[in-house]
Amino acid sequence: FLGIERDVQVLQVTSAMPGEGKTTTATNLAVVLAQTGAHVVIIDADLRKPRIHQVFGLPAQIGLTDNLVGDPIDLTLQGVEGGPEVIVSGAIPPNPSEMLSSKRMTEVINELRKRFDYIVVDSAPTLPVSDAMALSRQVDGTLVVIQAGRVGLPQVRQTIATLEQVNATILGLVLNK
Repeated sequence: FLGIERDVQVLQVTSAMPGEGKTTTATNLAVVLAQTGAHVVIIDADLRKPRIHQVFGLPAQIGLTDNLVGDPIDLTLQGVEGGPEVIVSGAIPPNPSEMLSSKRMTEVINELRKRFDYIVVDSAPTLPVSDAMALSRQVDGTLVVIQAGRVGLPQVRQTIATLEQVNATILGLVLNK
């Protein structure tokens, strides 16, 4: 229903702080979308503490960072039985924000737009690092996961304000636990 007023093909999932359930929310969203018959890929763009490979039981050696530095674009997709295709993080780089805001990341997303109905992007939490803000320019909208009892209203407001500063399209909040 989020696509009524705008085309929402690329969804970023972030949170205010680590440990709020953003990866679980992103993977569940990707699985449910795939179960509807849509062609879905999930990208682990949390290049600081990647977890998508653990959730799906996949090797993490080659992934997004390799796609961002390789030439030409060679998308490293791994399939999940009955679920989405997956691009794991790959090696953890020294400069995640720069990689995620690069022209190369735009090219990767544009290539994926041609091949998939939905692209779900799991990104780093918003308050500790700027990765989610850098990535927000590459996506159609952002879902913010908030864990009840873990973060307070000031942190929620700060997260929203931080994303709004870079003109991110916030699709909504997911209240977890």
